[in-house]
Amino acid sequence: MLFLRDEFGTIRYDYILIAVIMLLTLLGLVILYSASYLRTDSLISMRGNFLAIAVFIISLVIFSFVKFIFFKDVSLISGKFIIMCLWVTIIINFIPVLFVWTRFARDARWISFGPIGFQPSEFIKIVLPLYLAYKLNQNKDKINSFFSCLLPVIIYTFIFCLLILLQRNFSDAVLIAFLSLTICFASGIRVGWFLMVLMIIVPLGFVIIRLNPTWSGRVDTYGKAEELRDTETEEYQINRSLIAIGAGGFLGTGIGQGQRKNMIPEVHTDFVFSSFSEEAGFLGVMLFLALNGILACICFMVVWQSHDRFIQLFMLGLITHILLQMMINIAVVARLIPITGIPLPFVSSGGTSMLVTLFSSAIIVNLTKTTIKCGDMRSVQYDG
Repeated sequence: MLFLRDEFGTIRYDYILIAVIMLLTLLGLVILYSASYLRTDSLISMRGNFLAIAVFIISLVIFSFVKFIFFKDVSLISGKFIIMCLWVTIIINFIPVLFVWTRFARDARWISFGPIGFQPSEFIKIVLPLYLAYKLNQNKDKINSFFSCLLPVIIYTFIFCLLILLQRNFSDAVLIAFLSLTICFASGIRVGWFLMVLMIIVPLGFVIIRLNPTWSGRVDTYGKAEELRDTETEEYQINRSLIAIGAGGFLGTGIGQGQRKNMIPEVHTDFVFSSFSEEAGFLGVMLFLALNGILACICFMVVWQSHDRFIQLFMLGLITHILLQMMINIAVVARLIPITGIPLPFVSSGGTSMLVTLFSSAIIVNLTKTTIKCGDMRSVQYDG
């Protein structure tokens, strides 16, 4: 374990993070290829994941010279840069909605340039936590002031959620709203404000679900897979997913040896965890969860140990969206909640989701290196 310690003998948790992230990424590639190798376009569907890995490696090198703590400064440069990122993200999320309205595109979630496409809503999961961390750190002395602190946070969160809803993506809108509430709660905003917001958004969420036939249909058919049999495609997926998970047993059938996975439509996307459960069994699933647990524990330890409010809130936002997506995806394939369309971080086919996950991971490594020099678990500023 000497390579995980510095010259003073203290543990380098940023090294452990890099190792865990690379293991999760490599394991994800194996899982994804095993789930999709029978498809004629299996390698094509994985090209976005390979690109995301390349971006992650490049980001680690670049971030070794960059300190994100720069953005905590209440300065004109950092403030303007963050606002610019916000508006660029708003514009690129409005483009697919505009294209659908003007009938230039069929899918309101993607921007495509020939064979290349990306899902702009994914970038909100980095940009919004960055803005919230900056704004809430900037106004830490007047955190409960409605006009100077809370109103801008509410406005930008509402704009992003509205754009995602216009892209016909309810689950991501809920995820973004929950992410914003989590960061605000951790910043110390009065509980009364949360109760007021929840009294508005919870009933509004039920109304929005009922206004969309697809979303209301998923809620209405949830738990009725046995009654519907194969008449509903999504419930058919759930049925086959549960069969594949149950077939894995304790040790699994072996990587590449699963048979039930082949009966799950589009298994390489949101139901890839079912394929992994069949082939790796209970032990493989525990390994995957343990790696995610190590990632979460180190991140929450940094949040708890750090005395820097900006880094606390920014890292909390980044790790929250990764862990929340993982828990939602696993809950869906196990039929604990209705189908959402949330991908599995580090695994599911989809270049944009993988890119944002790994880019967020690279930032997390940078924040860990910048903030804490570990060993005796004392919070100190890292000068290297």
